[in-house]
Amino acid sequence: MTITVEICGKPALVVGPPGPLADAIAGALSRNGAMVRQADDASGEAVAILVLVALPPGLDASHAETILRDASLKMPEGGRMIVVASVLGLVTGRDEVAESVRAAGLFALVRTLAMEFAVRGIVLNAVAVGPIGEDEGVSARMISHVPLMRGARLDEITTAVLFLADSANSYMTGHVLTVDGGWTAGFARDF
Repeated sequence: MTITVEICGKPALVVGPPGPLADAIAGALSRNGAMVRQADDASGEAVAILVLVALPPGLDASHAETILRDASLKMPEGGRMIVVASVLGLVTGRDEVAESVRAAGLFALVRTLAMEFAVRGIVLNAVAVGPIGEDEGVSARMISHVPLMRGARLDEITTAVLFLADSANSYMTGHVLTVDGGWTAGFARDF
């Protein structure tokens, strides 16, 4: 599937642990003409697009805040920041206290900083990710709670990231876009 967005020539940084999702996001941005670099942490260079992949174990809100604030100081007007975190920050899971609290903190951070950064013309949004089909350990029982009855494909997540990175998407900030197969719409209960 080919998605085309207006990011050609823009410097982009994907921050987070190396892995299939970070690689897929970097690849999607690159295919759309962004000059992409991947790192475990943000550096002092100016970028127009910053994507933080904060899936477990990932960044906590305090560390993410430092990265976002530092990057915002060198980001041009019209810059895009996107945080990718677990959907458990929106709807908690049984026995998932730590991840639910961590992801909820990240989404609260996105909403709070979006108000602050908007004054400088920088938009900050998030993608809340449900189970990913390629994840090891995604159980059949977990998938049975997803209305679409499967985990997400990586391209489905990268499509959401590209949508939020597109310069044509100029009036959305502080939003958490869910890519979860309908999981937050309501569990397909097995009782």
